[in-house]
Amino acid sequence: MNSLLLLSMACAFSITYLLIPSIINIADRKKIFDEPGGRKTHKRPIPALGGIAIFAGFLIALLLFMEINFQTNMRSLTAAATMLVLVGIKDDLIGISALQKLFFQWIIVSLLFQLGFSFDGVFDLSWAGPLVAPLNYGLTCFFLLGLINAYNLIDGVDGLAGSLGVWSCLAFGGLFYTFGFDNLCLVCLSLAGALLAFLRFNFHQAKIFMGDTGSMLIGLMCGIFSLLLLRLDLPQSAHTSLLPVAYAIIAVPVVDLLRVFVCRMLQGHSPFKADRIHIHHLLGNIGFHSVKICLLLLAFQFCLFLVALQLLPLLSWFAALSVLFICTLAFLLGVQWLHHLKEKKSAPLTYKQSIK
Repeated sequence: MNSLLLLSMACAFSITYLLIPSIINIADRKKIFDEPGGRKTHKRPIPALGGIAIFAGFLIALLLFMEINFQTNMRSLTAAATMLVLVGIKDDLIGISALQKLFFQWIIVSLLFQLGFSFDGVFDLSWAGPLVAPLNYGLTCFFLLGLINAYNLIDGVDGLAGSLGVWSCLAFGGLFYTFGFDNLCLVCLSLAGALLAFLRFNFHQAKIFMGDTGSMLIGLMCGIFSLLLLRLDLPQSAHTSLLPVAYAIIAVPVVDLLRVFVCRMLQGHSPFKADRIHIHHLLGNIGFHSVKICLLLLAFQFCLFLVALQLLPLLSWFAALSVLFICTLAFLLGVQWLHHLKEKKSAPLTYKQSIK
């Protein structure tokens, strides 16, 4: 089985690596570009269809190397991923409104809930009585929709969403392998292989973007991996105790999304207002290059993951989760404070200040 894991990763890598140059050429001929301007940081038109190659490499690797009996159980997952990819392709090609995109995401997440992907068995929700099912549905939708959009919105710097996606896939894959769930590990490594190939063309200067197709796929799969990890066939106490570990793997995109929404609402704006206050924007304004931004956030995620593993035997799952959340929030707010200081220093002097 170990050789199959590596073969699936290599297969996904190879297919994605071979497809991307062709997609770039087609986009050049058809003039299908993500144009610069507005809040965007790139200076020239760049194709944004890399998510198609990522999904193709990922899906073909699964079909080739997944065990047949397990593949049957994963049909619902691949169907949902395919539907989300189609939504992403439409958005990357002709554009759809944020509300339309959220509606399609909600339909797909609701389908996954009906097919068994939920928090059922993770938390004891019996206290809710007849509201157990609606509560479980609400938690699942909030979690999956949040992750899909968290990874979509953090895709604002060359290599960042892909790097965080590779990290998440390898971390989840390592946990699945440790617990003996090789088929789940294979799914993680297949996506990691496709993303690694994409990163070859996406780091500064990027030749192609993954677009909404790729970023939403990463968010959906990270949400699914989290739910599967929390619902593994392990002792009941292990389900909630793994929550801090799952959180540590996806912490930066999730908490950054919450921070941005709260900041916008405190300023009297809609939480969905477009601006430049995400963590990668702040780090870029401070002076970090795109590669340094990726390395810093990956290093923080890795350190948080190690802390989560150390906290498991020492604290309850809720206490450990609280500590990790505070650490993440402190890190993000620290970057925001540094950005504020830099803006304050670089702001032009007023007349009164200049005559003092």
